[in-house]
Amino acid sequence: MDTLAEIVKNLLVIIILASFLELLLPGGSMKPYVRLAIGMFVLIAVLNPAMRWFFPAETLQISNWEWSDYSAGQQEVLQKGSELHNKIITESNDNMQSKLEGQISAIAMLVPGVSKVDSKILLNPDGSIQKVTINVRGQENHSSSESSVGVFSGEDEVQTDPEVESRMTEIMRNMFGLSEQQVEIQMQGGS
Repeated sequence: MDTLAEIVKNLLVIIILASFLELLLPGGSMKPYVRLAIGMFVLIAVLNPAMRWFFPAETLQISNWEWSDYSAGQQEVLQKGSELHNKIITESNDNMQSKLEGQISAIAMLVPGVSKVDSKILLNPDGSIQKVTINVRGQENHSSSESSVGVFSGEDEVQTDPEVESRMTEIMRNMFGLSEQQVEIQMQGGS
């Protein structure tokens, strides 16, 4: 009874697919070939379960068009794909982190009163910025006769640490859309 049910199920699927295929194909020279292929599928659909019923000890290799369970192979492929995805994300985050650190250091160097900057960024797993730590070394106070290269304003006095820190925090918040808690500035030496 199971063999008969399998034959009927296979025939129904093939007939539905065949009629749909015939509707899509234009009439003409292709129709006989399509009907031949459909006939072959009908023969296989009938003979495959019947042969298994008559010869249960034989293994017949006509199962290419039948569904098979490939879950073991799929799991391995999915695992390797996941590992590759994680590797690409990690490399991308590392690259983005180094670029952002360089940008933040370059922008911080433009603040008057800063002579050296070193920045470190902590990223979230999704690639967004979690925290920015900026180590700033202020400029030494010199006489007003020396020129200050790299300073945009024409002021003769160098800004104090709190002014530099607040200005740098405001710039980082505006440039990178960070909150005040995400920006940590550590002042060292200078003035």
